[in-house]
Amino acid sequence: MTERMTRVIVAALLVFGYTAVVAADGSPTAAREIARGHALLAAARQAPAGEAKEDLLSEAVEAFKSGYRWFGRDTQVRALLGAAQSYLVMQTPRRVFPFLWQATPLQRAERSAQQALVMQSDSPSAAFLLGLIYWRQAQTAEDPAEAVALSNEYVGKAADSGMPVVAPDRVDGPPHAFQMEDTLSVLRYADARGTGKPDDLLFVYEKGENRHVGVIVAAGKAYPLVADAVTGSMVSDGTFEGISVDAQPQGAPQIIIHARRDGRQIAESFAWNGDGFVPSD
Repeated sequence: MTERMTRVIVAALLVFGYTAVVAADGSPTAAREIARGHALLAAARQAPAGEAKEDLLSEAVEAFKSGYRWFGRDTQVRALLGAAQSYLVMQTPRRVFPFLWQATPLQRAERSAQQALVMQSDSPSAAFLLGLIYWRQAQTAEDPAEAVALSNEYVGKAADSGMPVVAPDRVDGPPHAFQMEDTLSVLRYADARGTGKPDDLLFVYEKGENRHVGVIVAAGKAYPLVADAVTGSMVSDGTFEGISVDAQPQGAPQIIIHARRDGRQIAESFAWNGDGFVPSD
């Protein structure tokens, strides 16, 4: 992927609606920086491994750090969650002279998620990220028992908060639930129900090749975005590219799933009807 193509993707993702994320303290600058961080992170997820991907992730971390500098606990927590996700994808963080030893990306992800959970102890997304981080740590540990136990604890906490996730020691769970082997695609907050507050968690992940499952966690309950009832996918036929929330002058916001089919951009739309998110025109 060329640098020009990467910038085009970032610009497109911002247009898709990452700018719709509004900081809880009302700061447009903080909201803009956090939105920019998510756009860079999304572009990095699509980029092949290499220097360009790492540069995008480093830029994403800096954007989240910039958003964190603004006051407001919710804003700072969401910046920390974005940074943790960036570190989870990162392989080789930029070195800071003159330090010879530096924390690994996974250690940095752990620190960011831990801080987010301290600041907001009931955060399902912070608990989920810690569960995922400890599961990854267990994959390389000589004695993985402690890391697996921590992963189970935090994934269980996220599940109790409404997220459709399955702990590493469990084989059962909600239909199409996230398992540790699945690939995280989107984890961010927005106002999906039109309440005026960005308290709804957009959670998108890939189960197998090109089968994306999407849910919105609101008020402790997960609401699926389903376009294909057989597979549980939120894209009936196409390749997932992004998700946006478009506010409407009247009525509930439109949840737009952006995808590509046969070289053409397509979209699947959902809207809140009071009981769940249903396909809309």
